[in-house]
Amino acid sequence: MYGRKIGWLFVLIGLGSLCPTQASGEELAGLKAQAHVQNIGWMPPVQTEPIQIGTTGLGRQLEGVIIQVPDASRKEELTYQVHVANIGWMSPVQAGQLAGTVGKNLRIEGIRIDTTGQLAEDYQLTYQAHVQNIGWMPVKQAGQLAGTTGKGLRMEALRLQLEPVEKPTHLPVIELAPVTLEEGETFDPQAAFVSGTDEQGAPLSVDLLQIDASQVIPQVPGTYPLLFSYQEVLAKTYVTVLPHLFQISQIQQDLLALVNDYREQAEESPVAFRPSLEEGANLRSQEIASFYSHTRPNGLGFQTAFNQLQGEEILGENLAIIHYEPNMTDQQIAEKFFSVWQASPSHRDNMLASDYKAFSCYVTAGFYNQRQVLYGVQWFSSISTDE
Repeated sequence: MYGRKIGWLFVLIGLGSLCPTQASGEELAGLKAQAHVQNIGWMPPVQTEPIQIGTTGLGRQLEGVIIQVPDASRKEELTYQVHVANIGWMSPVQAGQLAGTVGKNLRIEGIRIDTTGQLAEDYQLTYQAHVQNIGWMPVKQAGQLAGTTGKGLRMEALRLQLEPVEKPTHLPVIELAPVTLEEGETFDPQAAFVSGTDEQGAPLSVDLLQIDASQVIPQVPGTYPLLFSYQEVLAKTYVTVLPHLFQISQIQQDLLALVNDYREQAEESPVAFRPSLEEGANLRSQEIASFYSHTRPNGLGFQTAFNQLQGEEILGENLAIIHYEPNMTDQQIAEKFFSVWQASPSHRDNMLASDYKAFSCYVTAGFYNQRQVLYGVQWFSSISTDE
């Protein structure tokens, strides 16, 4: 048998191949590996993809392994452990340390390699053992056994692969709020913008958004869609144009008084107006203008329109549509909604339920069958105040 060295490549003529073989490739996060092989000793370290150490086809056992990371301060993020003939599992070692033995002619039979910390978060480690009488065994992931134990079979070579983890990119997010204005009032579409983030998670300026307010008619009472878009993300809210002299605060006061008078007649405690419920009731009154249901247009329950829901809080919802007549007063609007709910057993039960302590409502103008209508929402809560 004749042999010679060419650089770091050791060649044996006619006896199979030695690993490493020269190959071009990118460095894998600076990972480096080196093997101590029977009758050869320490082979040159390998740092190119694929990392392959040891020999194949020569019948020579791996006896020692060293795996290194370029940053010594991160050596604790890579650990490995070998199963050795006549010893069994040896203690785990950190990157840069010897796993196995040197000068004892003891074969490595199996290996486990694991990653933790930032290395595990940023990269996926896979490895594969070449074993006596078997050849290349299935690829293993961090922490799994490559090779064998209890079979007396030597490991002859080891392949390592460290690939970047594909992390999901952030989708841009646009958060909008409903807009309410009176008939003829100046309309600023940007008033609907609450906040947003771009694909990097950075704050998104409203100036970067495309706004479609083409369907909004500020001079005509109704509910109109308002669209914001950024790249491929589309967000939608609603603009409600209220009839002139339509005072929602007065309607809320009148409806609250009617409900509490009704509860007093039924010997139930009064409910208090809870301001934090108003935004959700407002949103629901606009949603039912296009999708009349206790289920929201997104398929979720009406409760999800209230983003401050507390613990065991119970919410009740009443919905109604009434025709709007010119010159209707706020009191007449409140009375008409109340009479509709009072005439329905399920809606009446909500207004009189003992569990409820708080109240809010909202009214949105719109059109139904080419007639001007008002969409009304009552919300009741088992919690009287915000904690």
